[in-house]
Amino acid sequence: MKKLFYSDSSSLIYQVFIRNYSVEGTINALNKDLERIKDLGVDVLYLLPIFVIGEEKRKGTYGSPYAIKDYLEIAKDLGNKKDLKDLIEKAHSLNLKIIVDMVFNHCSPDNQLTRDYPHWFLQKDGKIIGKIKDWSDVVDFDYSKKEVTNYLIEVLKYWTIFGFDGFRFDVSSLIPIEFFIKAKKELQKINKNIFFLGEAVEYSFINYLRRQGYTGTSDAEAFTVFDGLYNYNHYPLWLETLKDKNKLITWTEQLNQEENIYARKALRLTSLENHDQLRIANRVQGSVLKTMTALSFFLRGIPFIYAGQEFQDTVWPPLFEKQAIKRETTSIDDENFLIFIKTLINLRKTTFVKKDLLYIDLKVEDYILIVTRVYEKHSLKGYFNLYEPKEIILDKSKKSHINLLTNEKINSPITLINPIIISI
Repeated sequence: MKKLFYSDSSSLIYQVFIRNYSVEGTINALNKDLERIKDLGVDVLYLLPIFVIGEEKRKGTYGSPYAIKDYLEIAKDLGNKKDLKDLIEKAHSLNLKIIVDMVFNHCSPDNQLTRDYPHWFLQKDGKIIGKIKDWSDVVDFDYSKKEVTNYLIEVLKYWTIFGFDGFRFDVSSLIPIEFFIKAKKELQKINKNIFFLGEAVEYSFINYLRRQGYTGTSDAEAFTVFDGLYNYNHYPLWLETLKDKNKLITWTEQLNQEENIYARKALRLTSLENHDQLRIANRVQGSVLKTMTALSFFLRGIPFIYAGQEFQDTVWPPLFEKQAIKRETTSIDDENFLIFIKTLINLRKTTFVKKDLLYIDLKVEDYILIVTRVYEKHSLKGYFNLYEPKEIILDKSKKSHINLLTNEKINSPITLINPIIISI
Protein backbone atom coordinates (compact mmCIF):
# COMPACT_ATOMS: atom_id res chain seq x y z
CA MET A 1 0.00 0.00 0.00
CA LYS A 2 1.21 3.51 -0.84
CA LYS A 3 2.12 5.51 2.25
CA LEU A 4 0.37 8.82 2.88
CA PHE A 5 2.47 11.75 4.00
CA TYR A 6 1.46 14.89 5.86
CA SER A 7 1.94 18.31 4.35
CA ASP A 8 3.89 20.82 6.39
CA SER A 9 5.28 24.30 5.80
CA SER A 10 8.78 25.67 6.11
CA SER A 11 7.58 29.13 5.08
CA LEU A 12 7.69 31.75 7.85
CA ILE A 13 4.99 34.44 7.92
CA TYR A 14 6.05 37.80 9.36
CA GLN A 15 3.26 40.18 10.40
CA VAL A 16 3.74 43.94 10.17
CA PHE A 17 1.55 46.80 11.40
CA ILE A 18 3.10 49.56 9.29
CA ARG A 19 1.88 52.46 11.46
CA ASN A 20 3.75 51.06 14.46
CA TYR A 21 6.59 49.29 12.70
CA SER A 22 8.84 52.35 12.75
CA VAL A 23 9.02 55.88 14.13
CA GLU A 24 8.03 57.12 10.67
CA GLY A 25 5.21 54.59 10.40
CA THR A 26 5.37 54.53 6.61
CA ILE A 27 5.57 52.06 3.75
CA ASN A 28 8.93 53.51 2.73
CA ALA A 29 10.38 52.93 6.21
CA LEU A 30 9.35 49.28 5.98
CA ASN A 31 10.87 49.08 2.51
CA LYS A 32 14.25 50.08 3.93
CA ASP A 33 14.13 47.17 6.38
CA LEU A 34 13.23 44.38 3.95
CA GLU A 35 16.77 43.00 3.77
CA ARG A 36 16.81 42.48 7.55
CA ILE A 37 13.43 40.77 7.42
CA LYS A 38 14.60 38.49 4.63
CA ASP A 39 17.82 37.72 6.52
CA LEU A 40 15.73 36.58 9.48
CA GLY A 41 14.42 33.77 7.26
CA VAL A 42 11.03 35.23 6.37
CA ASP A 43 9.19 33.94 3.29
CA VAL A 44 5.84 35.75 3.53
CA LEU A 45 5.38 39.36 4.60
CA TYR A 46 1.87 39.98 5.94
CA LEU A 47 0.64 43.57 6.20
CA LEU A 48 -2.21 44.68 8.43
CA PRO A 49 -4.81 46.71 6.49
CA ILE A 50 -3.19 49.66 4.72
CA PHE A 51 -6.35 51.33 3.47
CA VAL A 52 -8.12 54.59 4.31
CA ILE A 53 -9.65 54.42 7.81
CA GLY A 54 -13.13 55.69 8.61
CA GLU A 55 -13.72 58.79 10.71
CA GLU A 56 -17.28 58.19 11.84
CA LYS A 57 -17.33 56.48 15.27
CA ARG A 58 -13.53 56.24 15.09
CA LYS A 59 -11.78 54.58 18.02
CA GLY A 60 -8.70 56.30 19.41
CA THR A 61 -6.62 58.94 17.66
CA TYR A 62 -5.85 57.11 14.43
CA GLY A 63 -8.76 54.70 14.26
CA SER A 64 -8.75 50.97 13.66
CA PRO A 65 -7.21 49.74 10.39
CA TYR A 66 -10.08 47.25 10.44
CA ALA A 67 -12.64 50.03 9.95
CA ILE A 68 -12.03 50.64 6.25
CA LYS A 69 -13.45 53.67 4.48
CA ASP A 70 -12.03 52.94 1.01
CA TYR A 71 -10.83 49.52 -0.14
CA LEU A 72 -9.03 50.92 -3.17
CA GLU A 73 -6.97 53.73 -1.63
CA ILE A 74 -3.97 53.76 0.71
CA ALA A 75 -4.09 55.62 4.04
CA LYS A 76 -2.17 58.87 3.41
CA ASP A 77 -0.16 58.67 6.64
CA LEU A 78 1.33 55.38 5.40
CA GLY A 79 2.24 56.56 1.91
CA ASN A 80 0.82 56.17 -1.57
CA LYS A 81 0.40 53.55 -4.26
CA LYS A 82 3.82 54.22 -5.74
CA ASP A 83 5.37 53.54 -2.34
CA LEU A 84 3.37 50.33 -2.12
CA LYS A 85 4.36 49.27 -5.63
CA ASP A 86 8.02 49.86 -4.75
CA LEU A 87 7.62 47.77 -1.59
CA ILE A 88 6.05 44.87 -3.47
CA GLU A 89 8.66 44.97 -6.23
CA LYS A 90 11.53 45.02 -3.74
CA ALA A 91 9.95 42.20 -1.73
CA HIS A 92 9.66 40.11 -4.88
CA SER A 93 13.27 40.87 -5.81
CA LEU A 94 14.25 39.40 -2.43
CA ASN A 95 12.04 36.36 -3.08
CA LEU A 96 9.55 37.48 -0.44
CA LYS A 97 5.85 36.90 -0.98
CA ILE A 98 3.63 39.69 0.29
CA ILE A 99 0.02 39.47 1.45
CA VAL A 100 -2.35 42.07 2.85
CA ASP A 101 -5.21 41.98 5.35
CA MET A 102 -8.69 42.18 3.83
CA VAL A 103 -11.62 43.10 6.06
CA PHE A 104 -14.76 41.87 4.33
CA ASN A 105 -17.11 41.15 7.21
CA HIS A 106 -17.54 44.86 7.84
CA CYS A 107 -16.41 48.36 6.91
CA SER A 108 -16.55 51.84 8.47
CA PRO A 109 -19.97 53.52 8.74
CA ASP A 110 -18.76 56.35 6.48
CA ASN A 111 -17.60 54.07 3.69
CA GLN A 112 -19.17 55.42 0.49
CA LEU A 113 -20.74 52.02 -0.06
CA THR A 114 -23.10 52.63 2.86
CA ARG A 115 -24.37 55.76 1.07
CA ASP A 116 -24.58 54.34 -2.42
CA TYR A 117 -25.77 50.82 -1.58
CA PRO A 118 -27.36 50.74 1.89
CA HIS A 119 -29.17 47.50 0.95
CA TRP A 120 -25.77 45.76 0.85
CA PHE A 121 -25.61 45.93 4.66
CA LEU A 122 -27.31 44.27 7.60
CA GLN A 123 -30.19 46.39 8.84
CA LYS A 124 -32.46 46.58 11.85
CA ASP A 125 -35.42 48.96 12.08
CA GLY A 126 -34.20 50.66 8.92
CA LYS A 127 -30.67 51.31 10.27
CA ILE A 128 -27.42 49.75 9.10
CA ILE A 129 -25.90 47.68 11.92
CA GLY A 130 -23.05 45.40 12.91
CA LYS A 131 -23.38 41.94 14.47
CA ILE A 132 -20.94 42.53 17.33
CA LYS A 133 -21.80 45.37 19.72
CA ASP A 134 -18.22 45.90 20.85
CA TRP A 135 -17.21 46.60 17.25
CA SER A 136 -18.93 49.96 17.39
CA ASP A 137 -16.83 51.57 14.65
CA VAL A 138 -18.01 49.25 11.85
CA VAL A 139 -21.13 48.02 10.05
CA ASP A 140 -21.58 44.58 8.48
CA PHE A 141 -22.08 43.46 4.90
CA ASP A 142 -25.11 41.36 4.00
CA TYR A 143 -23.83 38.43 1.93
CA SER A 144 -27.32 37.42 0.91
CA LYS A 145 -26.93 40.19 -1.67
CA LYS A 146 -24.92 38.83 -4.59
CA GLU A 147 -23.75 42.35 -5.42
CA VAL A 148 -21.67 42.30 -2.23
CA THR A 149 -19.80 39.20 -3.33
CA ASN A 150 -19.26 40.58 -6.83
CA TYR A 151 -17.92 43.92 -5.58
CA LEU A 152 -15.53 42.46 -3.02
CA ILE A 153 -14.14 39.97 -5.52
CA GLU A 154 -13.41 42.91 -7.82
CA VAL A 155 -11.48 44.51 -4.94
CA LEU A 156 -9.40 41.33 -4.60
CA LYS A 157 -8.79 41.24 -8.35
CA TYR A 158 -7.57 44.83 -8.29
CA TRP A 159 -4.98 44.18 -5.58
CA THR A 160 -3.93 40.85 -7.09
CA ILE A 161 -3.18 42.57 -10.38
CA PHE A 162 -1.42 45.31 -8.41
CA GLY A 163 1.02 42.67 -7.17
CA PHE A 164 -0.08 41.05 -3.90
CA ASP A 165 0.53 37.31 -3.66
CA GLY A 166 -2.43 36.62 -1.42
CA PHE A 167 -4.64 37.81 1.38
CA ARG A 168 -5.27 37.35 5.09
CA PHE A 169 -9.01 37.55 5.72
CA ASP A 170 -10.15 39.13 8.96
CA VAL A 171 -12.67 37.07 11.01
CA SER A 172 -13.11 34.76 8.03
CA SER A 173 -15.42 32.48 10.03
CA LEU A 174 -18.09 35.21 9.91
CA ILE A 175 -18.19 35.19 6.11
CA PRO A 176 -19.97 32.49 4.06
CA ILE A 177 -17.54 29.89 2.72
CA GLU A 178 -19.18 30.20 -0.70
CA PHE A 179 -17.66 33.68 -1.03
CA PHE A 180 -14.12 32.38 -0.56
CA ILE A 181 -14.64 29.47 -2.93
CA LYS A 182 -15.83 31.80 -5.68
CA ALA A 183 -13.18 34.41 -4.93
CA LYS A 184 -10.28 31.97 -5.03
CA LYS A 185 -11.49 30.45 -8.28
CA GLU A 186 -11.59 33.92 -9.85
CA LEU A 187 -8.21 35.00 -8.49
CA GLN A 188 -6.48 31.82 -9.64
CA LYS A 189 -7.17 32.99 -13.18
CA ILE A 190 -4.78 35.86 -12.41
CA ASN A 191 -2.36 34.07 -10.07
CA LYS A 192 -2.69 30.29 -9.85
CA ASN A 193 -0.70 30.30 -6.60
CA ILE A 194 -2.81 32.90 -4.80
CA PHE A 195 -2.55 32.39 -1.01
CA PHE A 196 -5.54 32.55 1.36
CA LEU A 197 -4.98 32.83 5.14
CA GLY A 198 -8.11 32.78 7.28
CA GLU A 199 -8.59 34.18 10.75
CA ALA A 200 -10.74 31.29 11.93
CA VAL A 201 -12.21 32.36 15.27
CA GLU A 202 -12.59 30.50 18.57
CA TYR A 203 -15.22 27.75 18.68
CA SER A 204 -17.16 29.65 21.37
CA PHE A 205 -17.41 32.63 19.03
CA ILE A 206 -18.71 30.42 16.20
CA ASN A 207 -21.37 28.99 18.51
CA TYR A 208 -22.35 32.50 19.62
CA LEU A 209 -22.80 33.59 16.01
CA ARG A 210 -24.90 30.57 15.15
CA ARG A 211 -27.16 31.13 18.14
CA GLN A 212 -27.82 34.63 16.79
CA GLY A 213 -28.70 33.20 13.38
CA TYR A 214 -25.50 34.40 11.67
CA THR A 215 -22.81 32.62 9.67
CA GLY A 216 -20.31 30.68 11.73
CA THR A 217 -18.12 28.74 9.31
CA SER A 218 -16.53 25.62 10.77
CA ASP A 219 -12.81 25.00 10.40
CA ALA A 220 -13.57 21.82 8.45
CA GLU A 221 -15.45 23.90 5.87
CA ALA A 222 -12.74 26.56 5.82
CA PHE A 223 -9.94 24.08 5.13
CA THR A 224 -11.58 23.26 1.79
CA VAL A 225 -10.42 26.61 0.42
CA PHE A 226 -7.93 28.25 2.80
CA ASP A 227 -4.21 27.47 2.63
CA GLY A 228 -3.86 28.18 6.33
CA LEU A 229 -6.03 28.97 9.35
CA TYR A 230 -5.36 30.64 12.67
CA ASN A 231 -4.81 28.40 15.69
CA TYR A 232 -7.57 30.00 17.76
CA ASN A 233 -9.25 26.60 18.05
CA HIS A 234 -6.75 25.72 20.77
CA TYR A 235 -4.84 28.95 21.43
CA PRO A 236 -6.73 29.88 24.65
CA LEU A 237 -6.14 26.38 26.04
CA TRP A 238 -2.46 26.62 25.09
CA LEU A 239 -2.14 29.78 27.17
CA GLU A 240 -3.95 28.14 30.08
CA THR A 241 -1.20 25.51 30.24
CA LEU A 242 1.16 28.25 31.42
CA LYS A 243 -0.85 28.66 34.63
CA ASP A 244 -2.21 25.15 35.10
CA LYS A 245 -0.01 22.19 34.21
CA ASN A 246 -3.02 19.88 34.22
CA LYS A 247 -4.27 21.76 31.15
CA LEU A 248 -1.20 20.52 29.28
CA ILE A 249 -2.72 17.05 29.05
CA THR A 250 -6.02 18.42 27.72
CA TRP A 251 -4.25 20.60 25.14
CA THR A 252 -2.12 17.68 24.00
CA GLU A 253 -5.15 15.42 23.63
CA GLN A 254 -6.90 18.09 21.56
CA LEU A 255 -3.98 18.43 19.13
CA ASN A 256 -3.67 14.68 18.73
CA GLN A 257 -7.39 14.46 18.07
CA GLU A 258 -7.20 17.16 15.42
CA GLU A 259 -4.51 15.22 13.57
CA ASN A 260 -7.17 12.53 13.07
CA ILE A 261 -10.02 14.90 12.17
CA TYR A 262 -8.63 17.26 9.54
CA ALA A 263 -7.11 16.48 6.18
CA ARG A 264 -3.38 15.86 6.01
CA LYS A 265 -2.94 19.06 3.99
CA ALA A 266 -4.69 21.20 6.65
CA LEU A 267 -2.23 23.70 8.12
CA ARG A 268 -2.66 26.04 11.06
CA LEU A 269 -0.51 28.94 12.16
CA THR A 270 1.69 27.98 15.08
CA SER A 271 1.65 31.56 16.35
CA LEU A 272 2.29 32.72 19.90
CA GLU A 273 1.19 36.32 19.42
CA ASN A 274 -0.31 38.77 16.93
CA HIS A 275 -1.86 42.24 16.89
CA ASP A 276 -4.90 40.97 18.86
CA GLN A 277 -2.92 39.08 21.51
CA LEU A 278 -0.50 40.09 24.25
CA ARG A 279 3.17 39.70 23.48
CA ILE A 280 4.35 36.24 24.45
CA ALA A 281 7.42 37.83 26.12
CA ASN A 282 4.95 39.73 28.31
CA ARG A 283 3.38 36.44 29.44
CA VAL A 284 6.53 34.35 29.97
CA GLN A 285 10.28 34.87 30.05
CA GLY A 286 13.53 32.93 30.18
CA SER A 287 13.47 29.19 29.60
CA VAL A 288 9.66 29.07 29.30
CA LEU A 289 9.74 31.66 26.51
CA LYS A 290 12.42 29.64 24.72
CA THR A 291 10.39 26.47 25.21
CA MET A 292 7.17 27.97 23.87
CA THR A 293 9.03 29.44 20.91
CA ALA A 294 10.81 26.19 20.07
CA LEU A 295 7.55 24.28 20.32
CA SER A 296 5.84 26.69 17.92
CA PHE A 297 8.48 25.87 15.31
CA PHE A 298 8.48 22.12 15.98
CA LEU A 299 4.74 21.57 15.59
CA ARG A 300 3.19 20.88 12.19
CA GLY A 301 1.75 23.97 10.54
CA ILE A 302 2.88 27.45 9.46
CA PRO A 303 5.35 29.32 11.71
CA PHE A 304 4.41 32.93 12.40
CA ILE A 305 6.16 35.94 13.94
CA TYR A 306 4.62 39.29 14.84
CA ALA A 307 7.22 42.00 14.19
CA GLY A 308 9.14 42.66 17.40
CA GLN A 309 8.68 39.14 18.72
CA GLU A 310 12.20 38.24 17.60
CA PHE A 311 13.54 40.96 19.93
CA GLN A 312 11.49 39.84 22.94
CA ASP A 313 9.32 42.95 22.71
CA THR A 314 6.95 43.05 25.68
CA VAL A 315 4.91 46.06 24.57
CA TRP A 316 1.64 45.28 22.81
CA PRO A 317 1.37 47.98 20.11
CA PRO A 318 -1.94 49.84 20.41
CA LEU A 319 -4.24 49.27 17.45
CA PHE A 320 -5.81 52.73 17.53
CA GLU A 321 -2.70 54.80 18.34
CA LYS A 322 0.90 55.17 17.20
CA GLN A 323 3.79 53.58 19.08
CA ALA A 324 6.87 52.18 17.39
CA ILE A 325 7.80 48.58 18.20
CA LYS A 326 11.18 47.29 19.32
CA ARG A 327 13.36 46.62 16.26
CA GLU A 328 16.78 45.88 17.70
CA THR A 329 18.49 43.98 20.47
CA THR A 330 19.14 45.98 23.63
CA SER A 331 20.90 43.37 25.76
CA ILE A 332 22.97 40.19 25.54
CA ASP A 333 19.81 38.26 26.40
CA ASP A 334 18.03 39.86 23.43
CA GLU A 335 20.94 38.98 21.16
CA ASN A 336 20.94 35.36 22.33
CA PHE A 337 17.20 35.09 21.81
CA LEU A 338 17.49 36.49 18.27
CA ILE A 339 20.18 33.88 17.53
CA PHE A 340 17.86 31.23 18.98
CA ILE A 341 15.00 32.38 16.70
CA LYS A 342 17.26 32.25 13.65
CA THR A 343 18.44 28.76 14.64
CA LEU A 344 14.83 27.57 14.86
CA ILE A 345 13.97 29.08 11.49
CA ASN A 346 16.96 27.41 9.88
CA LEU A 347 16.15 24.05 11.49
CA ARG A 348 12.55 24.37 10.35
CA LYS A 349 13.65 24.83 6.75
CA THR A 350 16.48 22.27 6.69
CA THR A 351 15.62 19.58 9.23
CA PHE A 352 12.07 19.66 10.59
CA VAL A 353 10.03 19.92 7.38
CA LYS A 354 10.47 16.83 5.19
CA LYS A 355 8.31 15.46 2.40
CA ASP A 356 8.21 12.03 4.04
CA LEU A 357 6.52 13.17 7.27
CA LEU A 358 4.25 10.29 8.34
CA TYR A 359 2.75 11.74 11.51
CA ILE A 360 3.37 13.82 14.61
CA ASP A 361 2.74 12.37 18.05
CA LEU A 362 2.32 14.40 21.23
CA LYS A 363 2.34 12.92 24.72
CA VAL A 364 2.83 14.12 28.27
CA GLU A 365 5.05 12.28 30.75
CA ASP A 366 5.25 13.73 34.26
CA TYR A 367 4.19 17.13 32.84
CA ILE A 368 6.94 17.10 30.24
CA LEU A 369 5.60 17.48 26.70
CA ILE A 370 7.26 15.08 24.25
CA VAL A 371 6.66 15.72 20.55
CA THR A 372 7.84 13.20 17.97
CA ARG A 373 7.99 13.99 14.26
CA VAL A 374 8.01 10.60 12.52
CA TYR A 375 9.40 10.38 9.00
CA GLU A 376 9.68 7.33 6.75
CA LYS A 377 13.16 6.33 7.89
CA HIS A 378 13.90 8.36 11.02
CA SER A 379 12.34 10.52 13.73
CA LEU A 380 12.96 13.74 15.61
CA LYS A 381 11.94 13.97 19.24
CA GLY A 382 11.47 17.19 21.18
CA TYR A 383 11.29 17.58 24.97
CA PHE A 384 9.52 20.69 26.24
CA ASN A 385 9.23 21.74 29.89
CA LEU A 386 6.96 24.65 30.82
CA TYR A 387 7.26 24.20 34.57
CA GLU A 388 9.89 23.55 37.24
CA PRO A 389 13.22 21.91 36.26
CA LYS A 390 12.89 18.14 36.14
CA GLU A 391 15.24 15.22 35.58
CA ILE A 392 14.35 13.10 32.55
CA ILE A 393 15.73 10.17 30.59
CA LEU A 394 16.08 10.78 26.85
CA ASP A 395 15.32 8.22 24.18
CA LYS A 396 17.17 4.98 25.02
CA SER A 397 18.09 4.15 21.42
CA LYS A 398 21.44 5.89 21.97
CA LYS A 399 23.69 6.47 24.97
CA SER A 400 24.19 10.11 24.05
CA HIS A 401 22.49 12.60 21.77
CA ILE A 402 23.09 15.91 20.06
CA ASN A 403 20.67 18.70 20.98
CA LEU A 404 19.90 20.16 17.57
CA LEU A 405 19.02 23.50 19.17
CA THR A 406 22.52 23.99 20.61
CA ASN A 407 24.58 21.41 18.70
CA GLU A 408 25.82 20.15 22.08
CA LYS A 409 26.30 16.54 23.16
CA ILE A 410 23.98 15.49 26.00
CA ASN A 411 23.56 12.34 28.07
CA SER A 412 20.73 10.89 30.15
CA PRO A 413 19.58 11.48 32.75
CA ILE A 414 19.48 15.26 32.30
CA THR A 415 17.72 18.06 34.13
CA LEU A 416 15.36 19.59 31.58
CA ILE A 417 15.10 23.36 31.72
CA ASN A 418 15.52 24.57 28.15
CA PRO A 419 14.02 22.66 25.20
CA ILE A 420 15.84 19.70 23.67
CA ILE A 421 15.36 18.26 20.18
CA ILE A 422 17.19 15.10 19.16
CA SER A 423 17.35 12.76 16.17
CA ILE A 424 16.51 9.10 16.78
